Amino acid sequence: MDLVRIQHENIMAIDDIVTTERRREKEPWDKSDMHKEYADVFEGDGCLEGEYNLEVDPAVKLVRLPKQRVPVALMKHLKDELGSPVERGIIAQVEKSTDWISSMVVVKKPSGKLRICIDPRPLNKALRRQHFPLPTIDDVLPDLTKARVFTVCDVKDGFWHIRLLEESSYLTTFATPCGRYRWIRMPMGISPAPEVFQHRLTQPLEGLPGIQIIADDILVCGEGDNDEAAEKDHDTKLRQLLDRCRDRNIKLNFNKLKLRQKEVPYIGHRLTSEGLKIGPEKVRAILEMPRPSDVKGLQRLLEGILQKIQRETAKDETFQMLQQVIAQGWPEEKTQLKEELKHSDTQAKGPFCTTQDPIAWEFRHVTSSPAYPQSNGKAESAVKMAKQLMGKAKRAKADPYLAILEHRNTPSQGFNASPAQRLMSRRTKTLLPTRDSLLQPGVVNTEHAVEVNQRKQAYYYNRGAKDLRPLQEGEQVRVQLDTKRRAHWTPAKVERMTNNRSYTVKLENELLYGEIGNISGLCLEDHREQTHGTQLSSLIRLIIQMRDIQRQYQSHA
Repeated sequence: MDLVRIQHENIMAIDDIVTTERRREKEPWDKSDMHKEYADVFEGDGCLEGEYNLEVDPAVKLVRLPKQRVPVALMKHLKDELGSPVERGIIAQVEKSTDWISSMVVVKKPSGKLRICIDPRPLNKALRRQHFPLPTIDDVLPDLTKARVFTVCDVKDGFWHIRLLEESSYLTTFATPCGRYRWIRMPMGISPAPEVFQHRLTQPLEGLPGIQIIADDILVCGEGDNDEAAEKDHDTKLRQLLDRCRDRNIKLNFNKLKLRQKEVPYIGHRLTSEGLKIGPEKVRAILEMPRPSDVKGLQRLLEGILQKIQRETAKDETFQMLQQVIAQGWPEEKTQLKEELKHSDTQAKGPFCTTQDPIAWEFRHVTSSPAYPQSNGKAESAVKMAKQLMGKAKRAKADPYLAILEHRNTPSQGFNASPAQRLMSRRTKTLLPTRDSLLQPGVVNTEHAVEVNQRKQAYYYNRGAKDLRPLQEGEQVRVQLDTKRRAHWTPAKVERMTNNRSYTVKLENELLYGEIGNISGLCLEDHREQTHGTQLSSLIRLIIQMRDIQRQYQSHA
């Protein structure tokens, strides 16, 4: 009699598979289930197929650096960290002489453990890079227009997935207090590492739908008309990725896994179903960024900023028009620009004011002649003193503000108080030692002294002054336009009086010349037949009379 043998274990395995498939359809796939099903993907060290050969430029001089000192408190942790990679086959001790020896760099991880790296700056000058285009966020965005669900997988110890040829591994020898070691796997820091890793990781994962790879971050995108369809599509693509990682011995970091999220950080940005957003880490980095201390630091900063500005302005219509104008030149109306500017600049009816503050504070707009600085002597004198102080400070390579501060603390001639005391009723502190009693506030009355000084100046200035009659419209005069050429006078005709002792005149070329108030820049034109001496005496009398007008103007001011 033939007996049927029942394999109970096989039946249970099939039942588990069917139960798992049904649960996948009804329940969402969580991280615990994923870890149980793909435990081998998240544990151990990965290794991609093939070995990489580091190419060296023979013209570069060999460098052997000494070992770096390590604090005694870190020696025990350092020995433990060196022992673990040796057991895992990441690094190995070196017993023979090598052409290159790099320094060891110890970096403390956020978890508190130590990360062992090398300082390969001398070696990088000799290594030849493998030129492979590294993708950017702009290359990924066109494929994410319909994405609604995201997962970011981090490749565990990404560079260690690449095995080096034995000859190349001796190039990565580094010195430690515990002896010399070489990297069997690709170390972090060497110049070919990013391109080589990107190339080697892209090849085994090529062809998977909805998968984007930038550096050691693998992005899985789920698409669909609604969230449910997107999650189902996402889980299918994620399972395909995990199966491929299992077949090609690619290990993922389970602790950094961001599973099935609507918004995930990715390469300094935040990917959402609504589009790309700036990550808070980038904003925080900009706010806390130290000031560049050299030219290269400033160039790196400007390059990063200008790239973002260029990307944003490329979408703006106004900036596109401006770019077109800059590239092709201004429109044909540019020839009229000069005359339009002249017209707009000379047609103003008063000072440019945008608020009523000058009226509220009872400011008066009084014109003064640029060729006769005495009409605005106080302001001209202040400018002269400020220029002298700044010039002396520049020649002495001193702080100009300290020089101005000392001037403000110096009593003015004819007064018993400094400008600081007249403004703030107290002296200000300087670098000179000063008693505390001199820094106490106190009201200084200088109005009487100012009036006495003004009356004294007006008395001596007005002794030989006489009033001139006002000029009438249409009178022929001569104008001194170039104050440097005192003998050159230009014929003109008075158009109108704009202010007291200020006139608008028309030159021979029909151009208007406004606000003529200079006593030495305007004189009457005598058309009567006179001798040269008579003309000269008339001119002298005119100048004396105009000086009298100017003197009265100053006394009233």
